[in-house]
Amino acid sequence: MHTAPVAGTGELQGLIDGGVPEDALRFFARWWQLETYLREVAYLELRARDGIRYTEAIGRRPLDRARGDERNAYMASADLDPLAYLDAGELIDLIDGSWELFERTLLPEARWKADASLIRTLRNRVSHCRRPHADDLGRLRQLLRDLEHGARIFYASATRTGLEISRRDPLWKDWVRGRHDVAGRLLEHAARQYDTRFRLGASRRPWVPEAEGQISGIPGHLWHATWILSGRELVPGNLWSTICERSPTAELIVHLLMPNPYVATATFAAVDGSEPVADAIGAVFDSVLETSAPMDHVGMAGEDSWGQAARDLPAKVQTYSPMALFDAAHPVTIFEAREN
Repeated sequence: MHTAPVAGTGELQGLIDGGVPEDALRFFARWWQLETYLREVAYLELRARDGIRYTEAIGRRPLDRARGDERNAYMASADLDPLAYLDAGELIDLIDGSWELFERTLLPEARWKADASLIRTLRNRVSHCRRPHADDLGRLRQLLRDLEHGARIFYASATRTGLEISRRDPLWKDWVRGRHDVAGRLLEHAARQYDTRFRLGASRRPWVPEAEGQISGIPGHLWHATWILSGRELVPGNLWSTICERSPTAELIVHLLMPNPYVATATFAAVDGSEPVADAIGAVFDSVLETSAPMDHVGMAGEDSWGQAARDLPAKVQTYSPMALFDAAHPVTIFEAREN
């Protein structure tokens, strides 16, 4: 998987020279991969099932922790989503409590329960900064290799947007046939004046039975609204901050994916209903046109700097990530968890 170049290699070597065990650094990096992936899986499946009300499945404690960080702005991280405030044990309990959402993209249930016990043990060592057991890194790599197959299914199903949709679906009417007020105002104008084209697609999660027809209001489906720019560019931070000014659009967006400066895709949970999603697509459309700039005038020093521009944005805004870059036609290794 293509990612941004690694920076600070000299600093990492300095940490090792200063006494930080190299196996601890390797272990923490692999742990980051595992826990971040499990949170992303939980986030997407809950959003697809519950829409904007997904936090109801999480409980009060993580919500209170997130609000505490938000009040103390100097402590806040980019990950203010409540799922980022779940302990590893709480995350596992959440997954176990809705197992029907995860069985096709994690492991067979019996295997998962055994590995969940291992995850709890490893997390205890991470939490207390105890030096890893000599076998821990190997165990973690093996777990990631075991999760690799399901991870490819997860990302492929999240990026495969060719689901057949009924022409009677109200969102389809609004944004493909142009019946929404903003669609009528912007679709031709954007193509003519900004050389920006709009595409609407849809996907379904692996736990949803295959079916054709209307998906608005139906759990387990995602809308993918994509803008393709020619001769103009977008900066992630500029686009996201402008979207956030148009409440409640930012809350309705599941992901804002920007694999390069010329494409932006906003995904939405179909269960949130056609009218709110149609309005949110219109708000993102306005934001795209408002913040796009002629090529080479976006103030970024090359592709690498552009990709890093999303570093301090919420986790739902992604540039160099499997969610933004995965191509089901050319699948690649997600975790790169081979033995050295």
